[in-house]
Amino acid sequence: MRVLLVNPPLRSITNRVGVGFQLPLGLVMVGGPLVDAGHQVTLCDADALGLSPRRIAATVARTQSSVVLVGHSGSTAANPTSIEVMAAVKAAMPLATTVYGGVYPTYAADVLLERYSQVDVIVRGEGEATVAELVSLIASGGGDFEKVRGITWRDLNGRIRRNPDREPIVDLDPYRVAWELADWSLYKAFGTDGAAAGIQFSRGCPRTCTYCGQWAFWKRWRHRSINRFVNDLQLLHDRYNVRSVWIADENWGDDPELLHAVLAQLAERQLDLAIYCSMCASDVARDIEHLALYRKSGIRFILMGVESANDEVLQRIGKDNPQEMVKTVATELRKNGILSVVNYIFGIQSETHRSM
Repeated sequence: MRVLLVNPPLRSITNRVGVGFQLPLGLVMVGGPLVDAGHQVTLCDADALGLSPRRIAATVARTQSSVVLVGHSGSTAANPTSIEVMAAVKAAMPLATTVYGGVYPTYAADVLLERYSQVDVIVRGEGEATVAELVSLIASGGGDFEKVRGITWRDLNGRIRRNPDREPIVDLDPYRVAWELADWSLYKAFGTDGAAAGIQFSRGCPRTCTYCGQWAFWKRWRHRSINRFVNDLQLLHDRYNVRSVWIADENWGDDPELLHAVLAQLAERQLDLAIYCSMCASDVARDIEHLALYRKSGIRFILMGVESANDEVLQRIGKDNPQEMVKTVATELRKNGILSVVNYIFGIQSETHRSM
């Protein structure tokens, strides 16, 4: 079965003139099980290439792809463009099956299928096992997706069907990431030499901050084995000349013993990598005495979601990072040669102009 993975052309100013275009990690993670199942898989990063929906449809026709999977890491902002892409695909290849995935389509699956006939199937939540089962069923000539857990779809009578949720993947290691699908010349970030990559060690977050949908999307916190994760980083470094890495985890620092073991292995390998990651400020504060290990492992940049300067607002939304602690953390990171960047959210529910 010929499958085309499409990263739609959001063309964010952040990517075009800021940090650079990022590898569409979700698509290459879904692509690994498809390649390993024997399907012919192609990645079309229309975002980095600046392709219009019409040119994407031409790629579908040229590759004779029977299944087109559309997904974007910025899935809410990219939704209008994703819908345009699938409309163009259906106009050019009416018999192609369009599959849509990501955070936004997971939450809006029923509405999207009601409004847009160009969407055939929506994969809810993580996609590796679901997409592999779905594509194998399509390849065998099956048009009834009733038994595929984790999808919302339109049947042959036009009815929208919502199948039961799929259980989260317990063991992530067997699901290989198809790094070979990427054109690595497209991905340069943060002004560093070599290529840039995103990689995921863990999924989900044990916290339940009120403004965030990630903990509900991933359902539970899980992680790859340390060896599998570090070996993937070694592969990216050695084979694809990757020199900067974004750790695409919601919260990889929650378990200090596990995090320190990961960092120790990275420090031992002495890879020439600049590592960028997100962490809770409270977790970094916990690790003040380990910041030298952070730096030795390759961490150069930590993004911390501070969210508010008002401690009452922080309590309401489920954050535990008072301002004085954040100031201490930023100071200590600087002492260890690590850049800190903090995010604030303005207009959180129940917030007032005074608290902002």
